[in-house]
Amino acid sequence: MSRAKPICHGQCEKGFRRLTKDQPVGLKYIGIVLSVVKEVTDATGFVQELIVRASPLTEQNKPKAFVHWVSRPATAEVRLYDRL
Repeated sequence: MSRAKPICHGQCEKGFRRLTKDQPVGLKYIGIVLSVVKEVTDATGFVQELIVRASPLTEQNKPKAFVHWVSRPATAEVRLYDRL
């Protein structure tokens, strides 16, 4: 799996609903909940790797957020036009 630049590290703003150390997420349409077990960082503190636990989705561990996972994204050009 590839990684992207992190959106937030440590304390996230209120209402942030993605995978963090304190907040698990579900994978949409798969029925799996991911929870962060450990963050592996380099010497500068940049997260290099996440160790996660995958568990089946149940009523007891239902997360607040579900995310889509795109392992092979398609390249596209989008042109947004609006009034001048």
